[in-house]
Amino acid sequence: MKYCILLFALVLVAYSCKSNKVAPESNGTPQELTLAKPSKDSLSLLCARTWTHAREQSNDGKALYLDSEKHTFPTSRYRNSFEFNPDGTCRFMFFSPTDRHTMIDGRYTYVNDDLHIMSTDGQSYKSYTVIAIDEEQLLLEAKPIEK
Repeated sequence: MKYCILLFALVLVAYSCKSNKVAPESNGTPQELTLAKPSKDSLSLLCARTWTHAREQSNDGKALYLDSEKHTFPTSRYRNSFEFNPDGTCRFMFFSPTDRHTMIDGRYTYVNDDLHIMSTDGQSYKSYTVIAIDEEQLLLEAKPIEK
């Protein structure tokens, strides 16, 4: 009986340690290194989808966001998301002090690869430099918010 319990515990540990990769890697090279630099059509790529933070693949102070419709994500207590519209409006995940996560409306500006996100009342929320973007991935680097 104790061997059955031990075997069950080992299977449970092995199952819980199973890898939950967010996006596939090819040839051992992380996908974010193959992204194209931003271009004139970056705004259309930015607005075409909902971007969700792939915290597991982000490194070196850069945040990798993936298209939510094409990727699945491991369970997480909080995962940031953005939805951008061509008219300058957006929605973003807000992490409130009461630990409630909701998408709220806002506005953004995107000029010379600088992305600045604000609440509807004009308060700065986040500011990023777009490092690279394609149909499935968005690589951002956080910038200090200018006041």
